[in-house]
Amino acid sequence: MFSRQSRILRLPVCARAACGFTLPEMLLALLLFSLVLLMLYGGLFQAGNHWRMSEVQLRKNDDKRFILSFIRRRIEQALPIIQEQGGDTRIMFRGGNHSLEFVSALPSFNMDNGLYFLKLEIQDEELVLKYLPLVRRRDMFAEDIFADAGQTRLARHVEQVYLEYFGRHRPGAEPAWGDAWDNRYWLPRLLRIRFDTNGHHPWPPLVVSLRSQAEWRPPQLALYLEDEV
Repeated sequence: MFSRQSRILRLPVCARAACGFTLPEMLLALLLFSLVLLMLYGGLFQAGNHWRMSEVQLRKNDDKRFILSFIRRRIEQALPIIQEQGGDTRIMFRGGNHSLEFVSALPSFNMDNGLYFLKLEIQDEELVLKYLPLVRRRDMFAEDIFADAGQTRLARHVEQVYLEYFGRHRPGAEPAWGDAWDNRYWLPRLLRIRFDTNGHHPWPPLVVSLRSQAEWRPPQLALYLEDEV
């Protein structure tokens, strides 16, 4: 009798063990599992964001290096071409504090001599390069010569550029830095460019050594203007 009673008393315990987890236990397990998944997803999301931001920054840095390299090559290859018309003679290089006009090559353009009269300046917070084929014409130094010129945008979010020139600004003078270059006979030795981005991604300053630094007027590089254009 006692044996039968003890067996009956143990039956509810065995039945409860066979039923598995209770509803509160399942809810607690699902909650913990959801929290673990949420933490894993948050970590993967942050890692993906950092990866994308790194790629974007690398692309921006590559674009900056390409643009700065392009500007450097064009200025390095500036030629001391002389314009002569009648008794007036001047070199085709005019440098201001915020713009630069010079003669250089554009290898991606197919012209007979490959030379262009270029202008680097800021327009509507964009750094642009204007270009005109170097041909015989009277008005190469007119104020509005670049009004109908072709242009290409080099960079956005650049509010201003500041250019400085190092060399002998006058015959017999000592080389010095200046914020303009109006020498009529030779090019500066060095040119320094600073970019004002006003809080956007900063640009490093650029210092360029001009290859054609000779302080003379070579006749083979003169652009003679005739009476008929």
